[in-house]
Amino acid sequence: MKKSIKFGLLVTLAVAAFINPLKAQEATKELAAFTQKFQDAYNKKDDKALKEMYTKDAIRTTSDKKTIIGNEAIGAQFAEYFKDDITIEIKQTKVVTATDGTATATGTYHVTGTSKTGEKIDRQGGYNNKAVKVKGQWKISKNVLTAL
Repeated sequence: MKKSIKFGLLVTLAVAAFINPLKAQEATKELAAFTQKFQDAYNKKDDKALKEMYTKDAIRTTSDKKTIIGNEAIGAQFAEYFKDDITIEIKQTKVVTATDGTATATGTYHVTGTSKTGEKIDRQGGYNNKAVKVKGQWKISKNVLTAL
């Protein structure tokens, strides 16, 4: 009996050791595609698509420490940004998965362009996104931006 319990525990640990890296690789690949989709929507000035990439109760903290709560308000913030002629380049650098199915993606962003008043825009920073799956789709539940 003791041997079968030990064997069962050993098999469970071996399976977990094999599955967890696979889940992490899958999340990394899916979130890289999500990041590309986000960048594309941003560069098309599609605030409605960006809004849908956040959970309804998402929290977004900008690099100047402003906190925006809810995807409606976040979408409105993007619509305001898009009054300027800007584009973004995003690079995902790391994804860490948690046992609860969430993932934290980190990376960098670079926004360039011209403001509606003609001023040059050149902002760079880092991001930290907590992502959750909602009906099989990744969404950002918490987004923190930092200036570089």
